[in-house]
Amino acid sequence: MPNNKGDVMNNTLGGKAFIDIFGRFIVLIAGPMAMVALFQMVILLMGVVPVVVDERMLSTQYGRMGGMILFVATNIAAISGAFFLVSTASIIGGIGLLKRREWGRKVLIVLLWLGLSWSIVATVSTPIVISHLWDMGGEQKGVLIIGMSIVAIGTGVTGSLVCGWLLRRLKSEDVKSECEGTGRDVITHVA
Repeated sequence: MPNNKGDVMNNTLGGKAFIDIFGRFIVLIAGPMAMVALFQMVILLMGVVPVVVDERMLSTQYGRMGGMILFVATNIAAISGAFFLVSTASIIGGIGLLKRREWGRKVLIVLLWLGLSWSIVATVSTPIVISHLWDMGGEQKGVLIIGMSIVAIGTGVTGSLVCGWLLRRLKSEDVKSECEGTGRDVITHVA
């Protein structure tokens, strides 16, 4: 039963059900992401797919946007590595949460804070980044920029709300109590 009228959303799923659903979802999503990121990073580091960037072409065709494209193109292996690390940490946290370990809950809380921060920064910076598209040609760029802004801001706000709700649930007493006491991996020997 809900504690009060404002707490209905938190208590719809009990701590056990939330942990089971969220833990499985994280592992299910992060597993393939880690494999793709690792594959992409290895391919790029091995030079199988060379990243060739013509800086003059970028600055003439894409204007101010060229610098961002150049940064991503020259650092794509590092970006893939970062996605791999975050995905791997998500898998570890999800498994820890499924095993009712306090450290698993804490790993996911840290990752969700990173996700929330990323969503807020991306939402706030979207108008700045998209404004660079004005340098590019094209008759329909105004409609494109408005459409991209609406989608990006909507995605950022939605991502922030979801991360915030998940953080609230992971910090709730019912989820905490499910994981407390199991955070210490005490090895007991049976004689």
